Amino acid sequence: MIHTRFLACLVPLLTQSVRALVVNTFDGEGFPTCANVAQILYPTSVDEVVSIVKGAAASNTPVRALGGGHSWYNTSCSDDPKTVVFKTEYLNKISNLNMQEGTVDIEAGVTFLQLANWLHQQNASIGYTLVNWNITIAGAIAMGAHRSSLREDSMVAAGALSLDIVNGKGELVHIDRDMNNDTWLAATTSLGLLGAIVRIKFKVRPDFKVYADQKILDEKDVLNADIYGMIAPYATANLWWWPGIKKFHHRFYDEVAITDPGNSLQNTFSISQFDATAAELLLEGGLKSPTLNKIAEATFFGIWSLPNFRDNTTQLPIILWPTTGYAYPVLIGGLYPDQKPEWEMGLHGYTFELAFPVTIANQVLKRIRQLFDESAAQGRPMTSTYRSGINLKFGKAFPDLLSQVTETGEADWSKGVMMYDHPSYRGKNGGRYNDAFYHNLAKVLISEFPCRPHWTKNSREVFQLVKEHGKLDAGHLQRFEAVRAQFDPQRIFKSYVGETFGM
Repeated sequence: MIHTRFLACLVPLLTQSVRALVVNTFDGEGFPTCANVAQILYPTSVDEVVSIVKGAAASNTPVRALGGGHSWYNTSCSDDPKTVVFKTEYLNKISNLNMQEGTVDIEAGVTFLQLANWLHQQNASIGYTLVNWNITIAGAIAMGAHRSSLREDSMVAAGALSLDIVNGKGELVHIDRDMNNDTWLAATTSLGLLGAIVRIKFKVRPDFKVYADQKILDEKDVLNADIYGMIAPYATANLWWWPGIKKFHHRFYDEVAITDPGNSLQNTFSISQFDATAAELLLEGGLKSPTLNKIAEATFFGIWSLPNFRDNTTQLPIILWPTTGYAYPVLIGGLYPDQKPEWEMGLHGYTFELAFPVTIANQVLKRIRQLFDESAAQGRPMTSTYRSGINLKFGKAFPDLLSQVTETGEADWSKGVMMYDHPSYRGKNGGRYNDAFYHNLAKVLISEFPCRPHWTKNSREVFQLVKEHGKLDAGHLQRFEAVRAQFDPQRIFKSYVGETFGM
């Protein structure tokens, strides 16, 4: 590896290169998150990050720090072809675990799986402030990632106690948690626009065990229910919607005694070769055939009705609900050792995610049902074309500036949010069954309801709709911009999302 301090000195020269480089999402080649950049660097120390940013600032070169590539679309970077990207994967040290204070220090490239495994060996855990296994904690904080809970703090940023950020001047700035200070409120969902988070002091607790349980519900019993009351009692809970068969899965988790003998591992994304081949045959056919989509949904629903868990020691399948085990393997899990992630099996998707006040969750879901019914009446019945259905997640309010769960005055966000996450199958040709439905769905939801976008799960089209309909609070944007002016006066840390909203 070429030493990045040396490369940083060459930034003004290197950014004149005509050879465009691509940074891909987790989906791999052909799925860019930054489609046209000048350089991709891999610093191995905080000092090297400082050197890179100082070099970029001296030449006024756009720069972007990236973690695990969880963004689904080409929205992570500016379209400026001079952009220099540095990836944080080699900044992956974990240190200074202090169980008396309940803290641990981590660097920018540490992933949730890495930290969870390390802490588990020390009989510790990060609690409920977690997300999927392949995402860096720094990236999750910067982009406002979350678990699903109305009872517990589940924003990843809620677990941060301090942040070290290399700002747009190449200075290393230390910030301590202060929920009354706009600097902290901007940094906790900064979209990477204040600079690069390089170190974090994060809250930990003693390791614990949880149960996972699941019930099948009729659609009408959710659309007419007290949805807040269904979710809030549990440490974490969510709903999966199967619109073709009008059913929901209600998944919920809570703590059990640490002495419980369970040792389960949830399968988050991995599948076997047989399952991948069968799914591809159905879903590729379903690009034109609603009948095949109905068969696919019924198949996925049946599979998802059973526990997607194995015993983490024997690798034997768990066949009955509920199941128990240590927190991270049950709440998030990972890959089965004899399987691969679905995207490595050639299965890819589109998605979009919007957050709504949980107080209007029923109205939103009933409006979506109307759109499903209208499409069916037009001869285009809709189903879920994703292995676990349409995901309804929930988030406890967290009063920062730019997250999905912040509180603003145009609606009652105080009880938290429902996040409507709608993945759909992307065909080998890039096509999608009834593609127009999804575009209309986004337009209807954004134009008719108070909502906020997920920062890594929406297309450029969706962000433009959010902007056109003024869904981001102007006061929060102004407060964020005031902090950004201090951290990055030249505005060298750029992204498509930031530029779209004038940040």
